[in-house]
Amino acid sequence: MDEVRQKAKELAEALTNSEEYQSFLRAKENVEASSAASKMLNDFIKLQSELQKAHLRGEELSQDKIDQMQKTFELVNFNPYIREYFMADFKLMALMGEIQKTLSSAVGIDLEQANPFDSTPEDTEDNQ
Repeated sequence: MDEVRQKAKELAEALTNSEEYQSFLRAKENVEASSAASKMLNDFIKLQSELQKAHLRGEELSQDKIDQMQKTFELVNFNPYIREYFMADFKLMALMGEIQKTLSSAVGIDLEQANPFDSTPEDTEDNQ
C-alpha cells in the first residue's frame, strides 16, 4: 500500500508540473488580478451553482433561468481573462479525466456504466 501512495504522490507532483496545470494557474492569476473579471467569474459560478442545486433538488429549471445562464456565459466569455481561464480549466479537467479513466480501467471499473446508486429499490427488485 505504501508503494501505491508513493506513486500517487509522484503523479500529483507530475500533475502540478504539467503544462495544463501551469496554464491553469496563470489563467487563474490573471482573472484574480482583474477585479472586473474576478467579479464576473464569481457571479457566473454563483449562478451556475444555484442552478445545479435546484436541478439536484428535482426542481424544473424555467426557460428564463436557462436563458439567463446562457446570456451570462456569453457575456463572461467576452472577457479574454475569463475565456483563457475556461480554456485552461477545460484542458486541465480533460487531463484529469484521462488519468481517472486510465486508473479505473486498470482496476476494471467501467466509468461509462450507470451508477448502481442511481437505481431505486423497486428497480433492483424488478431485476431479481
